[in-house]
Amino acid sequence: MTKEQQNVSWGIRFLKSKLPSPEVGNMLLIEGSKRSTRYITRYMICDELAKGRPVHWIDGGMGLDPSTLIRPLAHKKRGIEALDNLHACRGFTAHQIAQIVKRLDSEVDDEDLVKGRLIVISDLASMFADTQVKHAEGSAMLKESLAHIQSMANKWNSLVVVTVNYQAQPYLSKSMKLDLKNAASDRLTILSQSKGAITAKLHSIGMTAEPLVKRDSQVSLQDFTVPDHISKVVWTDPPEANSSSDNPNGDSSAEAARKASAS
Repeated sequence: MTKEQQNVSWGIRFLKSKLPSPEVGNMLLIEGSKRSTRYITRYMICDELAKGRPVHWIDGGMGLDPSTLIRPLAHKKRGIEALDNLHACRGFTAHQIAQIVKRLDSEVDDEDLVKGRLIVISDLASMFADTQVKHAEGSAMLKESLAHIQSMANKWNSLVVVTVNYQAQPYLSKSMKLDLKNAASDRLTILSQSKGAITAKLHSIGMTAEPLVKRDSQVSLQDFTVPDHISKVVWTDPPEANSSSDNPNGDSSAEAARKASAS
C-alpha cells in the first residue's frame, strides 16, 4: 500500500500543506465547535467521494445534511452522483447511536467498508451526556462505543474521525472527556476559524498551524462568520430501540424524517 493510500487528506489546502495527513487504522478526535468540525469533516468526506471511495457517516448531533457536500464536490469537478458512495445514518437516542456503532463494527463482509478508508462519527458523545441518560449508563455506552471504534479502524483499515464540542450542552463530564482523549490515536484541536483560515493544533507532534496571512489588511464582520446551511433532518435508518423508554419519541421522529435522494 502506497503512502497516498494510507493517508486520508484533510481536504483543506491549508491544513494539508501545514500538517501531516492522518493515517488509516486510527481514530482521530477533532475538537472544536460544531461549525468548525463540520467544516473540516465535510471536506475530508468530499476528498474521498471525489476519488470514488465509499464513506460512512454516523451523525450523533442532528447535523446530517448531505446537501452541504454538493458545492465542495463541484469544486472538485464532481457531480451529485458522487453522493451515491455516501452511507449516512442518524440515531435519535444514545442507545441508537451505540447500536449503530456496534453494528458497523460487527459487519463481516461489507464491500463498501473494505473499499472505503474514512468513517466519520460526528458529535458522538453528545447524546451519552444527555440528562435523560443516567451518568453511569452514558459513560458505559461511550466506553463501549469507543472500543468498537478502535476495533473497526483496525478491522476495516480506515480512519475513524470522531468530532466533539466541549462547549456545547449537554456538557461532557471530565471522565467522558478523558475517555475520548485516551481512545484517540491523535487529536486535532481547532483553536479558531475565520472562513477557510483555520488555526489548529495537532497533538501528536505538538504543532499549532496558524492561518494563512490575509492579503487585504481591512477587517470586516464577514471575517468572523462562516456561511453554512441550516441543518435539517435528512435520511435516517436507525436500529429499533430496545424499548419505548429508550426512545419515547422514536416513532414520531422516524415518521418525520425523510430520505434524502441523490438522484
